[in-house]
Amino acid sequence: MDFILWAKALLVCFRRFKRVIGEIDITMDTVALCSGTGTRDTFEVLERAADLIARKVRILNLRVITGQMLASLPQDKRRILYDRFIEGESAAAVAESEGLTLRAVYRALNGSVSVCADYLKNAGFDGAYFEKRYGSEGWIMCNLRKLENEECNGGGNQAQTTPLFHSSSK
Repeated sequence: MDFILWAKALLVCFRRFKRVIGEIDITMDTVALCSGTGTRDTFEVLERAADLIARKVRILNLRVITGQMLASLPQDKRRILYDRFIEGESAAAVAESEGLTLRAVYRALNGSVSVCADYLKNAGFDGAYFEKRYGSEGWIMCNLRKLENEECNGGGNQAQTTPLFHSSSK
């Protein structure tokens, strides 16, 4: 398993967890409302409700894992990672708000993602864990594939030759 890719994917997805959980709750309300109309049998409604609850629990667990991963960082590094990924700020905006050079932000991001990857590894997570629980979450897997493609573009070992993050503005 590439822990760096999973750490980055979790960070990229973190800001969507709350919205996805809210959408699951709305779907659950709709399922509950439809159950009283008699158009679906009770077993079908209960099965759908159980699937939605299980999905919500999986997303909540992923949110907790990501929160713990972020908590493993020193405050200043956590803030940089949070601003870049959860708030979606450009590296240049993070540099400006933190009073750092762009190069310092890239170094902090690369180092912080490595710490996050180490957290996942040391906590006993592996590719099988994430694939089994989140493989059906297309939005998570799509982000993982996008990150994988970014690192593969250009060939060679990208992790050693280029920064993991690129500014969206120059």
